[in-house]
Amino acid sequence: MLATALRRLMFPARFSSPPAIVEAEMLVRARISASSGDPKETEKNRIKLITASLVEAGASSVEVAWPNGSNVVHSTGLDRAKEFVDIACTSGDLHVTSSHVKRLVAAALESKSNVRFDFEKAMFVYSMGLAFDVSARYSGGDAVPSEKLLPVTDDDVLDAYRVFADTHLPNTVILELNSTCNFKCGYCPFHGDDQTDPRYLGKAKATEMSLENFEKIVKQIAAWPRKYSEHVVTIAPFSRGEFFLSHDWKRALEIIHEAGLRSYVCSNASILSTEILDTVMKDGLLDHLTISLDATTKEENYRTRRNTKFNKIIANIEHASQLRKNGSPTFLQLNCTITETNKDSIDEYTRGWIDKVDIMLIGPTHVLNRATKHVTYDYQYSTSGPDHGVESHEVPCSFLFQTLEIYSNGNISLCAACGSERIPIGNAFDEEDIFAVRSRSKLFNNVRNVFISGQGNNGHPYCANCLMYKGHFARTEKRDGAHYRFDHSSWIVQNTK
Repeated sequence: MLATALRRLMFPARFSSPPAIVEAEMLVRARISASSGDPKETEKNRIKLITASLVEAGASSVEVAWPNGSNVVHSTGLDRAKEFVDIACTSGDLHVTSSHVKRLVAAALESKSNVRFDFEKAMFVYSMGLAFDVSARYSGGDAVPSEKLLPVTDDDVLDAYRVFADTHLPNTVILELNSTCNFKCGYCPFHGDDQTDPRYLGKAKATEMSLENFEKIVKQIAAWPRKYSEHVVTIAPFSRGEFFLSHDWKRALEIIHEAGLRSYVCSNASILSTEILDTVMKDGLLDHLTISLDATTKEENYRTRRNTKFNKIIANIEHASQLRKNGSPTFLQLNCTITETNKDSIDEYTRGWIDKVDIMLIGPTHVLNRATKHVTYDYQYSTSGPDHGVESHEVPCSFLFQTLEIYSNGNISLCAACGSERIPIGNAFDEEDIFAVRSRSKLFNNVRNVFISGQGNNGHPYCANCLMYKGHFARTEKRDGAHYRFDHSSWIVQNTK
């Protein structure tokens, strides 16, 4: 009873008494499925936003379905018609717009069918973090309607993207603790052999963030008001260096944990040991550990990564795998970058590790286009590039909103896809509210407006020719008991056994 009363207070019906029934030819009724009988403020805010889109699309009534009941949050009083189109969505479909609804309704009436968007052929929608999985059910006549799949258009994506841009806070913050590395991987622009790359750091330019500044920034992030999402922000305390080279790595993870945020680290595993792995994995001090390994043999490893610690790295991965099997809550991932050195052993690599980790990411390296000064994917050694039957989609850039990158010297990058601090929009050490830096930055807002207006990356000189945001999406398939999902130019591989 109390829950019902609270729902009525939060979502009062538009009319206090039943209005007169009016005949109509066709009506649109909408139903939003909520996830909780005791909703958080974030879910209530999402429902209000979705309701506004449904009303704008002409819905005669909007009902919210709770696990233990339902209530009407909008009604025009029209409830009789020869034809109905019932719209269904969930409280998670934050980015649904009136345009989406109108398109579904029109398609349902024209075809006398049930209609939903075909996201199987538009996988990039999920990768971008867009949520508008709304469907329409036709009711009219005696025939049972069939189902029709509606292709997702560029306009559908852009409509959802505009809502995304207005409502989304970063779900990942790259907060670089240190930029030092003990490897010289041939493809690495920061520490590799290619020292003519303007992003090259070397030991002379490497920096480390103080714990005082690190904790100050983490606390700011934890205090961000998240109006529409219960998503816990992930802090990745690494970017251009090896995280475990920092003497403060353990305290940094504790600071993240104490703030109630998630932690994610990618390591080359050469500094790791059974003691370190036990510390970060046994009790979940680290939420997500990725180990980067590009070889199946010691010789291949040396050619690719210029180090002789192959056996130690393998032993560390094996120990981490055993900890995971023994109940560690730390998600374990393995990354492999495809190069000339290892391109012929990728299948062997996958078969050898698929049973020992939660997930694998296998894809091409990033390279700097010296003519345009932008980062691109190097497809020449990848079996998943655009020359291999992969469909390419130019979509609005999600990097701008999904990820915020702060370097160890405090510089806040315009975009995490830039791969360097060459385009800073502020310095986190000088700010009481690092997120406000974006709203004040003319450069950030200019780039943002370019994408929400539909101009694409060619609409701004800093984004011209950048392919990092461009999604190449092909398919999902099963091979040898593993599930392969192609996403953003890489294969994401999981065991299906």
